[in-house]
Amino acid sequence: MKKILILSGAGISAESGIGTFREADGLWEEYDVMEVCSLKGFERNPKLVADFYDARRRDLADKHPNAAHETIAHLKAKYPHQIDVLTQNVDDLFERAGLRGEEACERMDKFLSDALLQGFDEVIIYHGIGTGKLSFAVKEFLKEHPSVKSFSDAPQHLGGFGAKIVRL
Repeated sequence: MKKILILSGAGISAESGIGTFREADGLWEEYDVMEVCSLKGFERNPKLVADFYDARRRDLADKHPNAAHETIAHLKAKYPHQIDVLTQNVDDLFERAGLRGEEACERMDKFLSDALLQGFDEVIIYHGIGTGKLSFAVKEFLKEHPSVKSFSDAPQHLGGFGAKIVRL
């Protein structure tokens, strides 16, 4: 088998009942993207941004991975070295289908090794907030990694609770 890269966007989660951003009735019809997804928007109105993401998390509470999430997670588990999955989704349905935690740790290890080889002494790892499972996996991985001197939540303008500043 050759190496396969699976790219996904919001459409993969639409079948699970999660609204996409660009559809006719999508989130950008109700919100200005620059007001809820940019640093300047956050600086102008942090409550609006927090409310926007809190609503996304509430919406996820009763949603479940669909057949596409399950199939891709199954393929990744069956062929872990031949298949890579990259998603821009901010929901956690791939994670709930069993895909992300272990893969994230493998990628972080390579990322940290590459950073050290290139002479970096500090990096930022963005993991999002979602249900907290990926955030927990990142934190546990960083606690045990021999090259990590320390890590902390990023400042709000660099991702806040959804990112870690890692000192190598």
